Amino acid sequence: MKLYFVRHGQTEWNVEKRIQGSVDQPLNEKGESQARELAEKIKDIKIDKIISSPLKRAYRTAEIINEKFNLDIETDTRLAERNYGVNEGEYTKDFAYNDFWSYTKHVSVEEAEEIEEFFQRVNEFLSELKNKNEYENILLVAHNGVGRAINYYFNDMTDEEIIKFILPNGEAVEYEL
Repeated sequence: MKLYFVRHGQTEWNVEKRIQGSVDQPLNEKGESQARELAEKIKDIKIDKIISSPLKRAYRTAEIINEKFNLDIETDTRLAERNYGVNEGEYTKDFAYNDFWSYTKHVSVEEAEEIEEFFQRVNEFLSELKNKNEYENILLVAHNGVGRAINYYFNDMTDEEIIKFILPNGEAVEYEL
């Protein structure tokens, strides 16, 4: 089974380098274009299922891509971005962003989702998908944090590798599940 992970298209907060987390930001014009361009690139892959984060920026990306596939889009809350708590909306330069993604430093932020909890929910989603084994090619549309958790699931990364993993907006990566 192949898993195609897509990071949502660009939002204004991506441009401004602000922490989005669970804040429901829409795609900007470039984000819509990125989704269309990606749809064109992957249109010849036989996608059996599309599953998206329920957040607008991911779901809209999935809708645009789905214009090439005409499938039902399922949403799953386990694909929502990690909650950054009181730091949502802040600029990344004003936040200990790298420490927040560290397994070993255990940085706690008020009202934020702990890294262990976040990775666990994504791991449970992936394990469930693997055990069901219903589809050959699944397209997941979500967020960079989810992409980090997925990459960790497949590659058992170090803290430094987790922090460095950044999939550009509107791009996809393929995994064998």
